[in-house]
Amino acid sequence: MSELRTPPHAENPDWYRINYALAAHYANESIAVKGGQLQVTERWLDEGSELCEKLLKTCWSTVEAHQWGWLGLLPQKDVSPLVRFLQGTAEPLVLTLWAGIALAKNQLRGDRRILVLANGSRLNRRRNRLSPGEVLGAVVEAFPEPSTALAYNLACLAMINENSGRAVNFATIAVLRERPTKRASLLKEIGADPILGEIVDQVGALVEKFAPKPVDDGTSNAEVTNKKKKKKKKKKKKKDKTSSEAATAPRPTDARTWIPGSERPT
Repeated sequence: MSELRTPPHAENPDWYRINYALAAHYANESIAVKGGQLQVTERWLDEGSELCEKLLKTCWSTVEAHQWGWLGLLPQKDVSPLVRFLQGTAEPLVLTLWAGIALAKNQLRGDRRILVLANGSRLNRRRNRLSPGEVLGAVVEAFPEPSTALAYNLACLAMINENSGRAVNFATIAVLRERPTKRASLLKEIGADPILGEIVDQVGALVEKFAPKPVDDGTSNAEVTNKKKKKKKKKKKKKDKTSSEAATAPRPTDARTWIPGSERPT
């Protein structure tokens, strides 16, 4: 039985990240939503679509090569980090980006694309092909708790599909899944996004409503700092005491502690 081989770049996660960023740039240059209406220009649409399809095919063939003979039946702990990255991160992000570009092309040219899923796809368990309009539901079903990046992409896809309500929900999820210190910058990014910019106020209001509020126990910043310093000092004192005791403690005579070149304990 011959071994399935993959090209070197297919084994490098950075290759997927760089090309995905390029495809996303093509989409941002070509698609916008203004006044609730989708506005599409010819520029870069084909390049973005072709790059997404190339990424998906490489992703699926690589996963299939790694799981050849198992087809995804391996326990999760036995799946390689590369396969987990491709199935859990790369595929859903590229797939939602492809769907958004395909929907834009459909509006502009009536270009109806169908994507045939390969064995390496996590989404092919119940279907073997997807239209752009089916991608959002399929991805949400396969990834019920999306990451920040995937929730952001799902928001863009819902907005392109003229479903602003779902776009607001997904964009809010994206912000809430981000670290508290980075939520403000992500909201700014949403406001500057040509697709999501119009819903930023709604997203901001929901984030303000649902984000966990910091608990104020009446402790000032100075008091918190002093407590941390005392705790650190106490920990250091305990560590020094332990080290001192260890240095003066008699050495064990267990044979497992014997050092080659010294006299073996009896």
